[in-house]
Amino acid sequence: MPDKEYFDGMCRQTNYKPITDFWDRLTDAENKSEKNAKTIEKTVRELFKEAKDDYMKVTELILCLNWKIWEYYEKGDRDTGWIYNELWEHYDNLAFSILDDDEIEYFLCVTD
Repeated sequence: MPDKEYFDGMCRQTNYKPITDFWDRLTDAENKSEKNAKTIEKTVRELFKEAKDDYMKVTELILCLNWKIWEYYEKGDRDTGWIYNELWEHYDNLAFSILDDDEIEYFLCVTD
């Protein structure tokens, strides 16, 4: 299943309405680098820098990272899934350190 179909399906399944192009940009990084960890990590750093002042964008980035783990797990690509798992763990923890109580409530409602 192509990446965009996976994302669209997850959005439908969870009733999530995307507000960014983060999924597409992560997919672009994968395609440009043949899933090179450093390229994906660099892209995620850039996306987080862009999102860090907007709790809804931070939430969507973490959501995308989580869904990328599942996408690659389902494809049987454990190496790429592991890259995303490591990134998700780091940035999920970071989100909790920068979001206030109301923002964390939104974050948990969307990502849970």
